[in-house]
Amino acid sequence: MAPLPVRRLPGIGPHSAAELARLGISTIGQLRTADRGLLSLSFGRRAPDLLRLAAGLDDRPVEPAHEAKSIGTETTFEEDVGDWAFLKGQLHDFAEELAGRLTASALRARSVTVKLRFADFRTLTRSQTVPGGVQQAADIAKAADRLLGRIERLDKVRLIGLQVAGLSDRPEPVQLSFDFVNQEREAEPRA
Repeated sequence: MAPLPVRRLPGIGPHSAAELARLGISTIGQLRTADRGLLSLSFGRRAPDLLRLAAGLDDRPVEPAHEAKSIGTETTFEEDVGDWAFLKGQLHDFAEELAGRLTASALRARSVTVKLRFADFRTLTRSQTVPGGVQQAADIAKAADRLLGRIERLDKVRLIGLQVAGLSDRPEPVQLSFDFVNQEREAEPRA
């Protein structure tokens, strides 16, 4: 963090940054080693807080600015793998993990993506939108199997990954059908 500008620290806006610049402090590293007395003259009770932030000490809870749009998992193998049955099994394990995370968060995913990186570092991804969305491991694994089947098996694989995206806590809308003939029969009085 030392070479970053002081403006990158929370709570240091344009006014504070200008005051620090007046003291010859423009980077986080310079703030971290600044004279405490000098900072106290300019910033009063805020000086110790500024020094803690510059040292990377902040006990406030982290609050994400936005909800996750996708979740995924991947692994890099120690040796390149050419056994596609093994790779399929790896995707099924990933599907179990992702399904657990989706269920724990009461989410569904609209798409599934398989990622492969080959020995020559060429990376391929294949994605599929799943009508109605997925949450269960079997559904995620089924989509992953279809995607893996669409990848040409030329080289050994160095990395494999699985991702689900389009996360939502609402059920997918269902298209209703209009069966007027049966509705009319149901509406007719029975004799």
